Amino acid sequence: MSTPKKTVLEFCEETKILPPLVTVTRTTTSKYLFYLLVRHYRQKLKKRPEFLVYTKDKSHGIKSQVEEHSVLDEGQSLYVLEGFPKTFVNSLQPPTGTYILAETDDGEIEAPPYSFKMKRDILKILLLHLEVKLSLRGLLKLDWSKCRDYADYEVLLRRAKLLNWTEEDLEMRIQEREEERESILLLLKRNQKSKLLDLLQRYGPTWMLNQLTEGVVRTAHYKALKLMGYEPDRVAREMEVGWYQAKELEEAASSLTKEDLSILASRLIKLDRMAHRNRAMAVELLLLNTSIGFIRS
Repeated sequence: MSTPKKTVLEFCEETKILPPLVTVTRTTTSKYLFYLLVRHYRQKLKKRPEFLVYTKDKSHGIKSQVEEHSVLDEGQSLYVLEGFPKTFVNSLQPPTGTYILAETDDGEIEAPPYSFKMKRDILKILLLHLEVKLSLRGLLKLDWSKCRDYADYEVLLRRAKLLNWTEEDLEMRIQEREEERESILLLLKRNQKSKLLDLLQRYGPTWMLNQLTEGVVRTAHYKALKLMGYEPDRVAREMEVGWYQAKELEEAASSLTKEDLSILASRLIKLDRMAHRNRAMAVELLLLNTSIGFIRS
């Protein structure tokens, strides 16, 4: 039986000596955790990362650059490789003082999709990275069930640091912030394109794409469990979601038909290649051209 791989969050918490080459399993939702790992290395090494994007015609030059020994001995180098195949990354032989982080298929460590049970892990790492003067124990007592992905925690903790919030201030803001947000899938169903574009501008294409992908998967999962006869409380336990998320999923599952979810899933798959080249354009096209809100005959 193979040993489960560490997650990015476990790696950041437990690894004392940073290895010179690390690969993270690339998925549709892995980008945030990958960049969190990059920040972890940057802070530990005190070195600004250099980002390199894969192109076949430039791969040999990149290999030479990464493997080159520094004559000037300028200290540690940190390279971040995006889009490179695993075979290429594993073939690299970085010199002493050079560190390489890469997203690849079947990486050494995992970047799992957000789950509510991960709240302790993400809070601990963000407290370390952002140097927020709040206690982990105190933060764990707050109701974080309204957070839908890892980035939600970071947005709130950054504001807490900037505005010198107490834990009570933060709890109030968590409640207020959720009132400002609406389900992405329900906005699509209601054909409220202006609100969707406003959210896209406010939170960015990566956040929006993650919300759409996770929303389709979670809603389909919820509908499947309900069809199997599960009661709402049991569905929430099975899916490891808080009360608010369970309520939101119930509303989405009731509003979106099987055909709606199939259309959204198909659109996400078709736009995947474009999303790698120009994520902002891909997401905007998906929002403007997906018509699940129209009544069909």
